[in-house]
This record gives sequence, C-alpha cells and structure tokens, in this order.
Amino acid sequence: MAINRSIPVALAALFLSLSLQAQEDAFKADSLVTLPWQAERTVLSTTGSMMSVNEAQLEKAPIQDLRRRLTGLFPGLVITENTGGIHQKGYLGSPFMGSGQITVNSRGFTQVACIVDDIPLPFNQYLLDPAQIESITLLTDVADKASVGPVASLGALYIKTKKGGYNTPLRIHADLESGVDFAGVWPEWVDGATYARMNNTARTAAGYSTLYSDADIQGFAKNDPLDLKTPSVDYKSLMMRDFKPISRFSLNANAGSDNIKYNISVSALNDNSLLKVGPTSDFNKINMSSSITVKIGQYIEANASFLGSLGYYRGLSKCDFTSYRRVPPVAFPLQLTVEEDSPLYDPNIMSNARDIYGVSRTYDTNYYAAALEGGGYTERRRSGSFYTTFDLDMSWLLPGLKSKTFLNLSTFYFQTPGKVEDYIAYYWNPTDIIEEISSHTGIKNAAKTDLDSGSYQGLSWYEQLSYGLNKGAHKLDLAGTFFMSSASSYLSMYNQRQLYLVGTAKYGFANRFFLDLVANYAGSSRFYKTSRFAWFPAVGASWVISNEEWLKHSPVLTFAKLHAQAGKIGDAGFDDTANYLWQGKYDIASSMSYGPYSANQWFGSKTLSSSATVLSRVHNYGLTWPTITQFDAGVELSLFDCLDMKANWYRMMREGLIDTISSEYSDVFGYQDTDLYQNYSALLYTGYELSLQFHKNLGDFAFNVGTMLRHWDITYQKWPDNYYLYDYQNVIGRSLYDVEGYKCIGKFASDQEILSSPLFSSDTQVGDLKYEDLNKDGKIDPNDICVVGNTEPTLRYTLNLDLMWKGFNLSVIGSGALGGQVELNDEVFWGGWGDGVYSQFMADNVGGDYPRLSYDKVEGNFQMSDFWIRKNDYFKIKSAELGYIAHFRGSRFVKSMKVSLRGANLLTFTSLKYVDPEAVHSGVDGMPLFRTVTAGVKLNF
Repeated sequence: MAINRSIPVALAALFLSLSLQAQEDAFKADSLVTLPWQAERTVLSTTGSMMSVNEAQLEKAPIQDLRRRLTGLFPGLVITENTGGIHQKGYLGSPFMGSGQITVNSRGFTQVACIVDDIPLPFNQYLLDPAQIESITLLTDVADKASVGPVASLGALYIKTKKGGYNTPLRIHADLESGVDFAGVWPEWVDGATYARMNNTARTAAGYSTLYSDADIQGFAKNDPLDLKTPSVDYKSLMMRDFKPISRFSLNANAGSDNIKYNISVSALNDNSLLKVGPTSDFNKINMSSSITVKIGQYIEANASFLGSLGYYRGLSKCDFTSYRRVPPVAFPLQLTVEEDSPLYDPNIMSNARDIYGVSRTYDTNYYAAALEGGGYTERRRSGSFYTTFDLDMSWLLPGLKSKTFLNLSTFYFQTPGKVEDYIAYYWNPTDIIEEISSHTGIKNAAKTDLDSGSYQGLSWYEQLSYGLNKGAHKLDLAGTFFMSSASSYLSMYNQRQLYLVGTAKYGFANRFFLDLVANYAGSSRFYKTSRFAWFPAVGASWVISNEEWLKHSPVLTFAKLHAQAGKIGDAGFDDTANYLWQGKYDIASSMSYGPYSANQWFGSKTLSSSATVLSRVHNYGLTWPTITQFDAGVELSLFDCLDMKANWYRMMREGLIDTISSEYSDVFGYQDTDLYQNYSALLYTGYELSLQFHKNLGDFAFNVGTMLRHWDITYQKWPDNYYLYDYQNVIGRSLYDVEGYKCIGKFASDQEILSSPLFSSDTQVGDLKYEDLNKDGKIDPNDICVVGNTEPTLRYTLNLDLMWKGFNLSVIGSGALGGQVELNDEVFWGGWGDGVYSQFMADNVGGDYPRLSYDKVEGNFQMSDFWIRKNDYFKIKSAELGYIAHFRGSRFVKSMKVSLRGANLLTFTSLKYVDPEAVHSGVDGMPLFRTVTAGVKLNF
C-alpha cells in the first residue's frame, strides 16, 4: 500500500535517529571476514571497509530472491527492484549479480561480480538459497578487489557456501516457508465508457467528427465484453490475478569428525505467475550443494564440492504480462458467433466448434485469445559446478609454507520446448459486426518444437603458494596465486579466456599497524596478444588507534581504526558479448543489383543481384585494458562498547573505457560509415558511506539501533561525440545521471502568445507546452536542450530495527531516497493520441499534469522536458520479521524450533502517484513489485 503524501525531511531524520540495526557483531574487532582464495581475516587486521554477513541475517526477509535479502546489510550496496518476479528466462552467462528484475549497485557500479567459493559464476543460473550459504562478503576497496583480480573491479560479492565443521555432531536444519505475493502499485487503464468520452474529446480537439454517441457510451458503461454493438473488455480482470502463492523448502545437514567434515543442502522453490488464463505459468527450481573435506595424514587436506540447480519456467507462447493493455477496451468483442448458415462459416476451420474471437482492422490481436489458445512453453534449465581443492601443508620443508590447488568445471544448459498455436478470429466493426476471417485461422500443432536452447561452459584453475610468519609483534603473510579461466557459450558464440597472477603481502605489527601490498598481472583474450597483459598495483594501510597504550584501556573509545587504500585495477566492465574486441567486424550490406536503373536488367527479364560484405568496424591492435585508479579512506569507531560508526570516502577514475567511436571519425581512416573500438572515455566516481549503530543488552531484552547513509556521483571527464555549440550542451563535468530536455516555461494561454513566441512545431495550439528559447534564435529545436533534472538521489538511506526479548524477535529493514528525480516518459504518461489506450493518469490530469488531449499527436508536448520531471523522495518498509524461537533442551531429536511471520514491501511513503517510486516502469514493462507475506517454521535437529 502506498501512502501518497510527501516525506518531510524531519520524518526521515526521526527514522535515522530511532531505527534499529540488525547486524550483530558486524563492528567487533575480532569478528571474521571471509575473503577469496578461501581465507579469513579479523575486522581488526583489514585495511579496507569489507564486512561479512551470515545466514541468520539473510533469512530475516521473506522468500524472494537472495539479492533482495541483501537490502540494508552492507553500507556499500544498494538493491533496487525493477519488476516483480524472481526469474529471468533465457541465456544468462554474465558473471554479475544483476538482472532485468534486480539492479545490484555498489558505489555507482551496476556490474557487481558474483564469486562463489572462488568461482566467478553467473548468479542467475543458480539463484542460490540462503540455506546453502555460510557468509557473504562485499569487496569495494581497491586493494581488496585487486587481490581477486579484474573480475572484481566494479565490486564483488564473495559467497562462501557451507562446508561443515570438524568435530561437529550431526546437525540438521529443515526450513519451510509459504505465503502470498500481492501485486503492488499497478498502473491502471480506463474502462470502455471513459475511453469513448476521451476519444471523442481528442477527436473534437483535432477538428474531427466524434466516433461514439451517448447511446454508445451508455452501452460501454455496462462493461459487457461480449456485447456485439458496444463491447467493453476489462482485460486485466479477465487475465490477471491480484495475488499469487509462493512456497520454499530447504534442508541442510552437516557434521564432522577429527579427519572428515561434510555438508549437504537441498532447497526447492515454487513461484506462480499473476496470469490466470492459458497454460500454466510459473517458476520452479531445486538447488543442491554438497561438500566433503578429508584430512589425509598430517599435511594434506582435500575437498570436493558440487553446486547445482534444476529449474523450469512455464509461460505463454504468444502473450506476456504487458500485452493485455495494448488494446483499448472497446476495440472489439471478446468473442463472436458465426452460425453454420452464415456465408462466413468455414467448416474446415470451425468443424471442431472451437471458440471464435474478435479482432479489428486497427487492433488485429486478441490477447485474451492469444493467452488462452496461443500455446505454452517450458524452459528447462540445469546448472552444475563441480570443484575440488587440494591443500598441502609444506611446513616440513619450510615452516609456514602452504600450497593450494583448485580446479572447477561449471556448466549450464537450457532448452525451451513448446507450442506456438493460433486462435480463430474474425474482423469486427459495430456496424457490420462480422466482416471476414482475419489472419488468425486457428492453426494447431500436434507436437512441441524446440523454441530456444543454449549452453554455457566454464573451466577455471588456480595454484596458490603462501607463506606465513608470526614472530613476536610481527606477522607476515605472503601469497602468490596463478589463475586461469575459460568460458564459452553456444548460444551467443561467447568465448573468453582470462589469466592473471596475483601477489599479496600482508604485514601486521603489534596489532596496531597493518599493511597490504597487491600486484596483479592480468590478461584477457578480448585484446590482441601485444596488448593483452597489464600490471595493476595497489596498497592498503590501517592504524588501530585503540590498541595504542595511551588508549588501550579507555572506557570511552573501545575501538578506533583508520584505514586507506590506493591503486589501479583493470576494469572488467567492458562489452561482454564480443569475443575479440580488437578485431574488425564485417557485415553483409544490402543486395546490389546489376543493370541500368531502375529496371536493374541489361537484357531479357532476369534480374541478377549480389550481396556485398563491408567493413563496419576497424581493427584496433592497440586496444587494451580500461583502468580504475581508486583511493579509499575510512574510519571505524566504537564508543562505550555500544555505539559504532563506520565512515568511508572514495574517489575512482575510470579511464580508457572502450567505446564505439562514431562513424564521423571514419574518414580519418579512409572508410565511410565505419566504427572503431577505442580506449577513449573517462568517468569520475566520488562518494561516501556512513553507518551508525547503537546496541545494548538489558537482561532479557536486547536491541540494535542504526542506519546507513550513502551518496555517490558520476561525472563525465571525457566522452565521445561531445559536439556542442553552446556551453550548456557540453557534457564534460556533468553528472551521468543528468536528464537532458527542454526547459518548460508554462503552457500557451492564447493565440496571440503563440504568434509572438518561438515554437517547437507549427501545429501548436492553446494548452500546449511552451519551451524556453535558450540560444535566442527564434525557434525551439535540439539546440535548446539542456539539463533539466537529475535522477540520482542526494541521499540513499537504510533504516534497520532489531529487537529481542527472550525467544521473540522483531526485525524491520526500511530503505529510501531523498533529493532524486524521476522521468515520467513511458506509455502511462506519454500516450493518448489516435485510437490508442488511455491511462488513468491521463484521465485524471488532462489539461494539468497531462497536456492538451488531441487525436493527432502533438509532438511538442511529448519531448523530454522538466514538465515531465518529478521529485522522487520515498521511504519503504522493505522487509520485516516477527519470530519466536523455542528451545527443547530435554529432547533427543528436535533441539529448537523457530516460527516466523515475514513481509516485504509492506508500506511505501511517497508523493509520487500512479507508479511505484522505486521502479516507475514496473507494471508496465513487467510485473508490478510485490508485497509479500509469508509464514515459516524452521526446525533444528
């Protein structure tokens, strides 16, 4: 439910001061941080801002996608929902966390890598369950990222799966959760009677005769989808539900003896669709993971692990969620009747007495019929990742010397069998009712066909030698890692190989001073062999002030650390679809005919033609790694052992970004209309993160209070095709989030004002938008486009609440934004001309927030301008959990049981109407965001 009122800054401040933080132990100096290459460090010894979260923190949100559960857990991470649903069908080969449904943003980067047990994996192929995960670490600072390699250059989430523990009795956890997803903010479209009235108004404004009489409008008001004269079809009610069921189950078992440990996890998910007509539409998956680790003698430890997923997505072949709203409610009756004695009756088509549907000349698709009879498909998916490690303690050769060998094979395959069928439809008009049969003749298929398929294979290997020395106040850890990977995809002909060598030196002195040195030598097959490799160094340092003698016993400052990192890393955010970026590209030009124009013949009647191959992109053998030069600085404080603060500031310069230089440069190379890949563009990222936490134990009652504040900005430093005549057109120094458009200075109030003003077009009338002539040339054209808004909030904040009393807990996470703007430019706001559909926004705001309604499109009214920019301050309750844990100390079987009631997207405070402030296009381009309510029980045996 959205509460449509403004968010006063004072309210935000109140929440900032009173909200509660659910990150237990996140600021404790002795808590562990899980690192790549299967390493761990204490918070005390890190030189960056990294932190880890565990399964207990992940499971406080309802079912949903694991990525949605990360909201409010990391200061450097922002999760944004774009549409409802948790699954993106089709090929998903990129080793990044984001998808079409979810944006994972770290410090302005949206290509955050997914690294699972040292393997860069496409998260969308696995959709891991929290029951499989031991911890997740966010890497954002440059030395921390460089220690992994370029794959982490834009930030990375390192996910460590469960491995079991030595000398651990058998522990089994069973978790069952079930609930309902309710459709959230869902843009509405007008009914038949309102449509007819608005269409008449639009026609009148354009000087045309009206199409619908008062009697027609009265007929449409009956909302009868089968009326042959005045049909009015509510497609949404016919085809869509307002809620859908979801359920999840997981089972985890782990144990260990002196020399062996193991873990097994299995989870299942069922998620239905809002579509309620046609073949079944849902998503189902089963996740599996297993690990066994064995000590072989005194010096050897070996591990074998498997991570896999089986899933299938069922959907409709000829209809999707967005289809139904493309047809006006009065376009045609849902169904028609053709009698056997009618000359339009065709026994060859209609002998099976199937339903007959209506279409019109303007709208020749009946989406209800397409959903019901258009066929369905089942996309079957299977993923598997097998990896093994071999650890050798070489202390018999040199004390502190160790070796680790790692080998991984990952595969993914999907196939989509299904049927694409048709329905029977006749053209309809309100006068003749039935004209003739349309192109929809009811073709049916006897068997399924392969609609789509694809595969992905990945192979990676690394060898690491490490040496550790701990002598008195000095601690030194050295490591050298040689990493190789190869990944390919049959579907997109994707083929990429990477090789890099990472050398790290970590030094600590007296638990007060720490130094990290990282050298990364990376190569990629995307570049030509002479430009393939490059060195990337980084350094990090920290000073634990609270361990100095003069502060060690302070009752006020219980922990204080300053840390900073600086360095350069190869930028892996370039085009991930081209195999060899340095190569030229050839395209087939349009067919060329032989012979004089225009017959294209020399003699006789035969026309000869040939296709031509042309160079569309020039070779660039010097193309190489883009780079990120980064500086990070931060402070961590703990006061009175109950008030914690973490503050980080960063500056990142992305240089040499690979861009397609415009064909306007091609004359320099002697080509025409030819592009070139070049290390050209540069962007500057700056920002800060602040996390505050207040926590206290008061007998049976405990609580944590905190907030996270974030801000970043990205500015152009160098950009291709930056041509401009006027300073306000120059992009250099401007924000990447700037919105360009015309500056609206009101609406035309009279014909005299129109005659005396510069115009966008000659058909301007009273009520149309009026723009400022910035260059004073007497006309409105692209030279008057300037910056009219900015979509990046000034402040992104997260508010958390965690209360514990005896066995009860209440956890709430909220997030919001202040100072941002949004563009209202999809079809909810831009439409209403011709015989197209009308949104409820248009019906409510004609002449106000929506300009003059006209049957002919008024081009000047539907250009991006500040007229279509709105403030987008909002606050959401993103997740909440009310739970109770009962311990059974006398039981030999069930050790404890947790029952919980959870919710997501429960409440929204916003001044923005008609759309969801977090995802303004949701419900239009895809499913609306869901409000989720679930109940669950977890048993520990």
